[in-house]
Amino acid sequence: MRKEKRLAGRISRSSLREQIHDLLLEAIITSEYPPGSTISIDQIAEDCGVSATPVREALVALEAVGLVKLLPNKGVYFSDITQEDVDSVWEVRRVLEPYAAKSTVLNNCLDGKDEMALLTEVHDKLLRVMEDPDNLSEYIESDLLLHRLLFEHLPNKLLISILRQVNAQYARIRYVAEGSSTNGRTELVTEVTSEHLRIVHALMEKDADRVEAEVLQHLLNSESRTRNSLSAN
Repeated sequence: MRKEKRLAGRISRSSLREQIHDLLLEAIITSEYPPGSTISIDQIAEDCGVSATPVREALVALEAVGLVKLLPNKGVYFSDITQEDVDSVWEVRRVLEPYAAKSTVLNNCLDGKDEMALLTEVHDKLLRVMEDPDNLSEYIESDLLLHRLLFEHLPNKLLISILRQVNAQYARIRYVAEGSSTNGRTELVTEVTSEHLRIVHALMEKDADRVEAEVLQHLLNSESRTRNSLSAN
């Protein structure tokens, strides 16, 4: 039996639509709403303890990046994961993310006060994950924040839009794979977070070539981990 309003305690009243979007994104990434499952919008609204309107708005945004399908008179379908998805997502990431990360440094996109504060925040979150690898929420948040940091401040809005969509897809695939991994969760989280820290240190040092290289290596490692986990199950 579903736990009534099980997500509601994690929502405050400011920026409700954005919070619901992020909350549902995390629920999709962590398979709280598993790939291939269906649910009514009213049930999601009940889980969140809000009306259906902001939930529907959040779902429209998630549909735009391919994570859900809104089915007329049937509710919400959470998109399944196919081998084609894995191939496509990592191919695009290998091509675009190292370039975007290097461009972020070359264009001094993180030199502003707010951007530097965000970079420090990401660094601190990663350190907390290293200290407590079992904190899944902190791990996911640090991961998503870092990858957004690598491209969200670029002047190229089209590139940002493409990478937002790709990163939402990648996160879902990766966490499903990690959840089914036969390797220890703590070891895996520590390995990934160590790679993230190397990227952040390169960003802090404004070393564009090193940022590009670290991001590419992280992507290659991530793809290998994901494929190994999915093929083992």
